[in-house]
Amino acid sequence: MNNANMKKPNILLIVMDSARAANFSCYGYSRPTTPNLDKFAQEGVLFEQAIAEGCWSLPVHASLFTGAYPLCHGITTSKDALPDDHPTLARMLKDGGYSTCCFTNNAYVSNHYGLIQGFEMVDEVWRAMHKRGVELPLGLRMIEQLEKLGRLAQPLIGAIKLVRRLKKMFRRKKRLTDSGAKLTNERIQKWLNEEWDRRRPFFMFVNFMEVHEKYDPPHPFDRRFMPSWYSPRRVASVSPNKSEVLSGKNKRREEDLEILRALYDGELNYLDHRLGELLQFLKSKGLQDETLIVVTADHGEGLGEHDHLGHRRALFEELVHVPLLIRYPRQFPAGARVPYQVQLADLVPTFLDIAGVSVDKSRMNGFQSLRVLPQQEIRQFTVAENTAIKSLDGVVARMIRTRTHKYIWKSNDQHELYDLLNDAGETKNVINEQPEIARQMHAQFEEWQRAHDGQQTEKRESDADEVVEERLRALSYMS
Repeated sequence: MNNANMKKPNILLIVMDSARAANFSCYGYSRPTTPNLDKFAQEGVLFEQAIAEGCWSLPVHASLFTGAYPLCHGITTSKDALPDDHPTLARMLKDGGYSTCCFTNNAYVSNHYGLIQGFEMVDEVWRAMHKRGVELPLGLRMIEQLEKLGRLAQPLIGAIKLVRRLKKMFRRKKRLTDSGAKLTNERIQKWLNEEWDRRRPFFMFVNFMEVHEKYDPPHPFDRRFMPSWYSPRRVASVSPNKSEVLSGKNKRREEDLEILRALYDGELNYLDHRLGELLQFLKSKGLQDETLIVVTADHGEGLGEHDHLGHRRALFEELVHVPLLIRYPRQFPAGARVPYQVQLADLVPTFLDIAGVSVDKSRMNGFQSLRVLPQQEIRQFTVAENTAIKSLDGVVARMIRTRTHKYIWKSNDQHELYDLLNDAGETKNVINEQPEIARQMHAQFEEWQRAHDGQQTEKRESDADEVVEERLRALSYMS
């Protein structure tokens, strides 16, 4: 089929923030967390080894919007922003005749970080949500101040924590609100019904934050995957402090982690429910088969593996292996599964290819269109980077991942090697047992770095305002 003669499809890119592939039932998870996306996957293509370019939101979204590695686009800390007039995906599609719109629940996806360039309409849905998303609750602000007083303040801090847990216990019984998914769906439907100029295809980007910490799904999803010994009092007793959970005694620690995993899965199941509603709406409007729909995540989440909760600290599989589902009957066969490695930034040339938009791809670091599904490995390795200030041990880390091994280069020279075929959980660093493989992969890493020398973007400093910083602080991105 001649792509040039095809009608341009609408493009819908959905990012489920912090959604790790391992917890999707369509990826083999034991719990039925994603029934709607399971059906979606059966109607499209599932990529079994999609790898994000990093382990936290800002650099990965920048890669999604530029088709470049963090090493090249330079957005690697919360102080960084893309320069004005950067050739973003939205800008390129807009120039190619698309109506571009963005619905975001993530404060990083904003003009302050240069990520919304090219979007004609931007709806920062998070600004309409409960104020806990804008500033820390009073109790946590009091605890922060009291902790500066040292041990003398511990009894008062304990009392405040008890009050917070009791309030949380009673609130959980009636919690029906979410982190923006319901409102986002409503605003998407309104835009499509009332504001979209149908003479132009649309490119719509949507970010949902339901699966992002802190896990607090609405009822009844908060109880759907709870262990048999569940009680509201026990759930409310789980500390919001990650270090407290991880440092707990054996039984307490495992129970707390089991509760957190159940809440995480509840959030994923709830978001799947809302995505099912959105997909049904598109179908009712006759748009589903006319739209290239992509569902993915910017990164995964640690749920106790490697003694870690959350993200941004390391490059293990639970953080970089993300779901990637694509549905567009004109191009992608139903029920296909791709076993080979791809990267999220491959979506940029994919969209441009299918949309028939020709651009200078020299900035795209060799990322490739997935329009023709790979029948064999299209790359020797995938790459992810972590330069976050809160990275594990405070070091810069970059990984190269092949089908069989993962090599993690670290700026403190404490490099790591994992045998993914025999140790999928990355529990043992085998760099001393397999020195030849480590040497080969280190050479690949150095060659990759040399290949991108001189491709760095001249970034600017973020001008995030107080409200944005408070929102990011509430999400543990800033301290």
